[in-house]
Amino acid sequence: MLFRSGSTRRKARERISLLTAREQQVLALVARGHTTKEIARVLTISPRTVEDHRAQIGVKTGARTVAAMMTLFQGENAARTIET
Repeated sequence: MLFRSGSTRRKARERISLLTAREQQVLALVARGHTTKEIARVLTISPRTVEDHRAQIGVKTGARTVAAMMTLFQGENAARTIET
């Protein structure tokens, strides 16, 4: 699913707006291909906490796989960049 239309980008933006700032950071790093351990090191949190954030991202946005998270991030990233 590519986010080409404005309404689709808007939907991605709405779903991402449900996330906390930390969940948005985790989403951005997952979408860039980082592993759970790498994300934990970058954010100085435990890998278990990263897993918890990833689970919450899935619950809040419906993006339960890495591929779905990447697609969601790309749709939102077309409109703005999420800070990490």
